[in-house]
Amino acid sequence: MSEQEPDQPTPPQGKTFQIMLVQTAVFAAVFFTIIWLIEDHSAIAAVLGVAAIAYMIARKKAG
Repeated sequence: MSEQEPDQPTPPQGKTFQIMLVQTAVFAAVFFTIIWLIEDHSAIAAVLGVAAIAYMIARKKAG
């Protein structure tokens, strides 16, 4: 009984790859959208950038 079990079960390897793929696709879409907005609508891009940074900070504090 000296084995330590993880708090959360790890998903199967295929599922982990799917999650990483989706996260990468979403990041790429957001990244290119922000670049497009910076070129055409800098105020909107600035608001989205601040919101994204606030979201990442809140997520890091929660996790």
